[in-house]
Amino acid sequence: MSIWLGRAFWTTCGLGVVACSVYTEDLLEGVAGGAAAGGSGGCLAPSDCPGSDATCRYRVCLSGSCGTQNADAGIPCTDNGGNFCDGDGNCVECLNEQDCEPGQSCSAQHTCQDGKAENGAPCTSADVCQSALCIDDFCCSVACDGFCQSCAVSDNEGSCSNIPEGTDPDDECSGGDFCNGVGLCRCNDGQTNGLETDQDCGGPDCPGCANGQACQDAGDCVSNYCDGTCQTAPTCGDGSPNTGEDCDDNNNDSFDGCSAECFDPTTHLLISEVAVVPTLGEFVEIYNPTLQTVDLSDVYLADRNDYYLVTQGSVSTGASDFVARFPPGATVASQSFVVVSVETATDFNSTYGTLPDFDFEASDLGAPAMLGDIGGTAGLTNSGEMLMLFGWSGVGDLVTDIDYVIWGNTTNGTDKTGVTVGTSPYLNDTPLSSQSFVATEETTGETMHRCDTAEATETQSGGNGSSGHDETSENCAVAWKRDAIASPGAAPPTGFCP
Repeated sequence: MSIWLGRAFWTTCGLGVVACSVYTEDLLEGVAGGAAAGGSGGCLAPSDCPGSDATCRYRVCLSGSCGTQNADAGIPCTDNGGNFCDGDGNCVECLNEQDCEPGQSCSAQHTCQDGKAENGAPCTSADVCQSALCIDDFCCSVACDGFCQSCAVSDNEGSCSNIPEGTDPDDECSGGDFCNGVGLCRCNDGQTNGLETDQDCGGPDCPGCANGQACQDAGDCVSNYCDGTCQTAPTCGDGSPNTGEDCDDNNNDSFDGCSAECFDPTTHLLISEVAVVPTLGEFVEIYNPTLQTVDLSDVYLADRNDYYLVTQGSVSTGASDFVARFPPGATVASQSFVVVSVETATDFNSTYGTLPDFDFEASDLGAPAMLGDIGGTAGLTNSGEMLMLFGWSGVGDLVTDIDYVIWGNTTNGTDKTGVTVGTSPYLNDTPLSSQSFVATEETTGETMHRCDTAEATETQSGGNGSSGHDETSENCAVAWKRDAIASPGAAPPTGFCP
């Protein structure tokens, strides 16, 4: 293995690296011809090696192998009539014009001569050079002020040459970069070279690569994320479905086709907003996250925990309770909302400045009325209650839970575990003690918004709900958030979810 250091050519010898030449006896002065103790192939000390030492080059023994080492340039010497070691193992007359008599210059062969020095001669000032140019400590033929160029390139001193690839003696390339051997820095030459992972980027010397460029580890990337190519670190909302994500539409809006957690929205209707105050502004909003219009004719909304008895006839609701059914022909469009006013359409309009899609009062012509068992003072209890959205076609003993929310406490929640209606048993629901509710603060007038359209915290199988979900298992405290701003018929305020 050989490397360039300054003007000298060094070779590794023995088992380690040392500034030594490959050992040959003719490199030494006064070689007697025979090998000393240890021979040319092995030694314990420099004296075991053949030959004799000179001031500018002397024997070394490294790891049992003989070699030679050059003295540093400038070391005084007298061999062959010289004055100074040149760093290459030679004792020469001069290293620059200062070593010569006034009016003389030091030639490229390190001898003092009358007159000015030719190109390639060492110099410390331009006035000693025939070219009047002293560049990089050598008389040079041209100014040599190009990028990554020098007049001191080994074996080409005095001529303007490209600095060898992988070096940067004048520190022209910033940030630890090196010249590329053709007059440019490696990190700015339009090529992939050195330790770069892609064109002019990556590796320990160049700036980080942009997204889409090749990388080997995170440090190669501006984004600090590498997956063979630099990428934006995988996050929900980055526009790219990453590992563990069902979808990613480049935002965190749960109500435009991909949930704020980057999961596909559920395949059934959802209760998406509930307002319990003010009393005249009570409403329930229902969202259709699917890509199809949904027929609501067989869909019910109830605040009673025995809502499922509707299959056995009319439920005996109290004055403030309801098991209400959407009127025949009612629909909700894809990724759209319907709003049910629990009071009259007129009351709703006076509160929000718009009419609801449905209300609980048949005599109010502002909106179609819900059907079914609706108490005369039906409403939503501020401190705590439940809502179940469910489906029943009018045939069979069992209903299908569609969505469920409970707030304030779990006292009034539903649990159909062990319940049989007619001859048909329900599967187990989540016990009331394990159900989660949305906290409420009656005094602030807050409304409750669903933020999770994918029901990510809900048990997806073995339940009484649509597609086998257990609707009573959802963590309402996580899936829902409270806000002072109601948005009936629309998604929560921008930035509110998640």
